[in-house]
Amino acid sequence: MRYVIVGSSHYLYYILKAIKETDPKGIITLVERSSEVAKVLASEFGVASHSGNLLDPGTYEKIDIRKTDVFIAASDSDALNIRLIELMKKVFGVPKVIGVVNNPMNLNEYKKSGADHIINPFYTVETFIKASISSDRWIKSSTPELFGIDVYMNRFVKDVVFGITLSFLKNAVKDLGSDVMIIVIGRDGNIIKDPMYELIEGDTVMIVTPKGLGEEAIQRIVNAIERLKILKTGVDAGVTRL
Repeated sequence: MRYVIVGSSHYLYYILKAIKETDPKGIITLVERSSEVAKVLASEFGVASHSGNLLDPGTYEKIDIRKTDVFIAASDSDALNIRLIELMKKVFGVPKVIGVVNNPMNLNEYKKSGADHIINPFYTVETFIKASISSDRWIKSSTPELFGIDVYMNRFVKDVVFGITLSFLKNAVKDLGSDVMIIVIGRDGNIIKDPMYELIEGDTVMIVTPKGLGEEAIQRIVNAIERLKILKTGVDAGVTRL
């Protein structure tokens, strides 16, 4: 496949690494305003380079942009990235255009630009911080939009109740269909496969559902656990918030 990347932001190394590992024979061209910068980056990463006015269609016509399979707008300017996305989709019809967000406040503008995929690195950071410091609360995990799934995690500490097994959790969401997956990760980091395994303090439950079904699955599990608590203690503590 052919790839064109505009921008020398600090994400560039990881973008190139991802492409080379996924498509070792892929043809990659870096485009920059400065010919010197373009040549230095191309030499450092072992790819082709091109330079010119980044908003001039002629700059891209010189590298046969219409033959490009994937265009990645990864400059350190959201305004530039958004205009490049619009140029690639509306003028050149590049099949897959990806935008890398610098400021999450501009996310809606990226969505309006026509990008096929939008990468928001800040969402990943936010997710991992929440997951690292929280417990007994469902946290939505960062997943690429193209996967079409919701992923939620909860590290159980205070909410552990005798009788919460992997089988119990799966039974709580069985009516939502076979596409809903429940994964239990022990506090030692191992994935639990025994359906009769009972959760202990520090275990993590992960729910994977089709897009839009995650909160419904969580609510069913929350309600099932609440009913179990009432059965065990005879006290209605109320339904835990999402």
